[in-house]
Amino acid sequence: MLRLAIGCACLLTAFAAHAQQDDLPAAPVVPDSPAEPASTASLEPSPAQPLTATPQASATSESPTIAAPTTPPTEPIVAATTATTANAPPASPLTADSRQVADEPKADMVDELAHSRLQITSGDVTLRFQARVIAGWEYEHKELTDAQQLLGQRDNEFDFFLNQARFTVGGNWGKPLSAELDLDFSSNHALRDAWLNFRVARPFQVRVGQFKRPFSRIELIGAGHLPMRSRGLSNHQIVGDLGYGGRSLGAQLWGRIKSLALEWAVCASNPPPEFPGVDLHARVVVSPVKWLAVGLGGAHKIVENRATTAPDFIAGNAASADIELSVAATRFVAEAMIAQDLGLVFPSPDPLSLRNYAASIASFVTHEIELSDPWQLQPLLFGEWLDSNLEYSRSEAVRFVGGVNILWHKTALRLMPQLEVVRPLRSSEIWQESTGGYIVASAQL
Repeated sequence: MLRLAIGCACLLTAFAAHAQQDDLPAAPVVPDSPAEPASTASLEPSPAQPLTATPQASATSESPTIAAPTTPPTEPIVAATTATTANAPPASPLTADSRQVADEPKADMVDELAHSRLQITSGDVTLRFQARVIAGWEYEHKELTDAQQLLGQRDNEFDFFLNQARFTVGGNWGKPLSAELDLDFSSNHALRDAWLNFRVARPFQVRVGQFKRPFSRIELIGAGHLPMRSRGLSNHQIVGDLGYGGRSLGAQLWGRIKSLALEWAVCASNPPPEFPGVDLHARVVVSPVKWLAVGLGGAHKIVENRATTAPDFIAGNAASADIELSVAATRFVAEAMIAQDLGLVFPSPDPLSLRNYAASIASFVTHEIELSDPWQLQPLLFGEWLDSNLEYSRSEAVRFVGGVNILWHKTALRLMPQLEVVRPLRSSEIWQESTGGYIVASAQL
């Protein structure tokens, strides 16, 4: 019996030792498990895991299931969330580019479609659409000369008008390639813009087709963002009649250098229609701070000399300087221009008047007053001085515009009741005195 008892005791001892060896590998697994924090959770005990229940001995004294808390701590969950965010796919090129553009100083060569409300995206291809209508009613009273009264001209005029009925479609294929087509159904010349843009890098891009040439800050402000009906006498004379700005067919190199807060452009284009020759433009805009932008521009025009019968060419120059301040809800824009007259307006210009200079100064200020969202009031004051011929003493005029615009969602809907006054200076024989007003309604999708 003694031998039997000793044999049974030996078997039980061997069995217990074997069971202890099977349990030992399980102990290191617990701290390496993802559910267990790297630091010791026993420093701050919870009700579900008191200090007395924390295993400090080998696995033979307590079962491993007692030592592990039943509820996983919150630290690994936070880490997992952070890892998921870090491994998320990067933002699309369009979204990233939009953020970068928003962080840059305000530039004047940014396409209006970049902030279009209507767009379709599929992969790297994005299409944007925009429609705009600008219409209204106007009244004008003119001070007629005796000669104009004999010709039967009316001193009071009032009617409805349609300034724009625009539809624009554009898009991009990733960052390198973009295009735009802009049509205006309110005029006989429906095609406004039609261009392709290839981006080698942000500082260097190439644009070809029909587009606005880089001259005059007020000219480069789109009609959907212009706080008054027209850009004024200066724009009509120098940019329009003398042909130093506006749209034309050509090629442009341009870019934005973010580190220098600088935007540049050089352009070669056709002169206005029916004028053989070439126009050359250059413009640079620098924004030392986000609320300030300063621009300088120049143009060199080579066109056929219409004052001679022999086929020869004549050259002229123009220059512009401008500034824009945007502080809180107040915006101030001012520019000065000077340009040579090459006789593009008249079929047979006076040779003595060629190369005479026209000069102008124009500015406007607006301030946005928040009403109940999304309504705003925008008081406006615009003033300009123009001398269409610096060699002639009776060619000056001033123009003033004032009003309070009503905005809904910024540019989605604008009602602009405004008054306009034009006064010739020094008994000008070129400009006519007039007083008038208009109500403009602008809707943009």
